[in-house]
Amino acid sequence: MALLSIKSKKEQTIRPDTSMGELAPDQIGISGEAAARLLMLLAGEKPGSLLRVGMQGGGCSGLKPFFAFEEEAGENDRVFSSMGVNVCVDPRSLAVIGGSWLDFDNGFKIKSQNLKKSCSCGESFSIA
Repeated sequence: MALLSIKSKKEQTIRPDTSMGELAPDQIGISGEAAARLLMLLAGEKPGSLLRVGMQGGGCSGLKPFFAFEEEAGENDRVFSSMGVNVCVDPRSLAVIGGSWLDFDNGFKIKSQNLKKSCSCGESFSIA
């Protein structure tokens, strides 16, 4: 017999995580956990590769982050470096997730005081 997990699509309020410190609205922070995981993952990528962090419409709450390895940043991207890793963010995504931290806890996550609601699966959120 197969077991199924049924998750509610009900939105839940996110409590602001202030433990990582506040950032300027045009900055992205990288937690120690995220940097350690990225260093491990980047070892299997082409030298000089970086992680792209972006936002796309979708998910239960309206916005969903995406993560991908790329060999170089785009012309208009902002690049953030910390603990030996580089993360790039396009301007439109930075307008949404600026002031946030990239963290790792069973997967990469965006942590921010600006994120107001999340669906129960935790994969998407809203800023309104």
